[in-house]
Amino acid sequence: MGGGVSTDSLTDDQKGNVMDKIAKVMDDAPTDATAKQTLDSIKSAVISTMSPPPHPPQETSVDLETAQHNQKRAGGGSFTQKTTTTEEEFPEPEQSTRLLRTLSLNYEEEVSNVLSSPSPMSRNNFRKRRLTYAKRGSKITSDPDLGVAEKTIFKAPEIGEVASMDPPFPPSSVGTFSCHGIEPAYDEVDRSDVVVAKINQDRGCVVSPYGGDSRQALFAAYDGHGEMGELVSGYAMHEIQHRLENHPSFIPDIETAFKETFISVDESLKSQPSIDCMYSGTTAVVVLARGNRLYIANAGDSRAVMASRNRDGMIVAKNLSEDQNPNNPVEQARIEAAGGFVSPPPEPGLSARVWLDKDFTQIGLAMGRSIGDHAVSPVGVIAEPEVTHHDITSDDVFMIAASDGVWEFITSQQAVDIVTRYLPEGATKACEVLIEKAAELWREEEGDYRDDITAVIVKVHELWEEEGEPNTPIKGDGVPE
Repeated sequence: MGGGVSTDSLTDDQKGNVMDKIAKVMDDAPTDATAKQTLDSIKSAVISTMSPPPHPPQETSVDLETAQHNQKRAGGGSFTQKTTTTEEEFPEPEQSTRLLRTLSLNYEEEVSNVLSSPSPMSRNNFRKRRLTYAKRGSKITSDPDLGVAEKTIFKAPEIGEVASMDPPFPPSSVGTFSCHGIEPAYDEVDRSDVVVAKINQDRGCVVSPYGGDSRQALFAAYDGHGEMGELVSGYAMHEIQHRLENHPSFIPDIETAFKETFISVDESLKSQPSIDCMYSGTTAVVVLARGNRLYIANAGDSRAVMASRNRDGMIVAKNLSEDQNPNNPVEQARIEAAGGFVSPPPEPGLSARVWLDKDFTQIGLAMGRSIGDHAVSPVGVIAEPEVTHHDITSDDVFMIAASDGVWEFITSQQAVDIVTRYLPEGATKACEVLIEKAAELWREEEGDYRDDITAVIVKVHELWEEEGEPNTPIKGDGVPE
């Protein structure tokens, strides 16, 4: 790698020793040392590391992502079911890749605004609170070839980048962006001055026309998590849009179609050899616009919100979906009835978690429903979505569908207020500002960690050319009045 350092020939134990030496160098670095001086010291330490160290001690209580990381550091074990892949399916990257990302001075470009703003919260429990370890393992790939009609999907582009295809709606009417997160370089280092860009595990998309109808469209946000979260979210994004419109109940009973589609996609993950769905998963909030009615299917803690004008002329937020946190009474009752355990939020602003044991040491999933995460399926974590509907009225202005990266520090009403202010400049501009504001709040609250952030904003009265009776759903809709 850069500077002549390479870890390609190191054993797993030696790689662990590399990480330990990096931690020691950074802990011992003078407070007035420049970033370049520290990085040069780290490179020297990496070069000198050739003898294997003892295995690191195992933690007694870890969440899902931490357990994955510790298992990889320890050289395997039975915690994670390994999948069978070929060289072509999952080409092995150079082992120096993740060190290169950390040691490169280019990281300052990505996080220059973070370095001067360390997290006000303690980092001693940081790993258990936030860290995802997205793609810290040895296998890195893009979305698998899913064999569906990708040309119909407009994917949310990374903020600041040009989309690879034209959106199906004018940017003034519909805007969508995704923003990758950042995280500390290594969990062993209790510092805030070295961070790296995460692999973006979020997915967002717009599909129109949909189901063969020019007055139908699909809007969705997916929030992947776990070692292969981006593969699960990418798979779900493609398969849900493909299977839903081909479901036999798509027109007569859309609620059934949504539920069976989510469940079938979740089940089909088991047959994907390149995706570990035992300890990886994704949330999904999917909105079908059919004429002037919206159908919302939600599994997890992503959220859809409608902004409407009230009698006083104020634009107010109405949640179109409910976050399915494990301590939600309905979710908790189902999980505990299935033999699972729910721990309360460890501190304000954090989520309750689902565990396999009463001592809260196994798994620790922060949602009651998801696609994937099959390790906790036996204890009541399900893929079946809650399905609701909303008839668009003349008072409705816009809809937001977004991943938890938006909702972590922004309420539904605050998001509506932000978008309302910038909506005159177009939905795309308003979406960009909303994501930037969310990222700013992540910086203020967490300093060296930011979750992936994805949002879709839709001006609901600008989707179709005016025709027919307003607020008239297509005949045969299957959600009861």
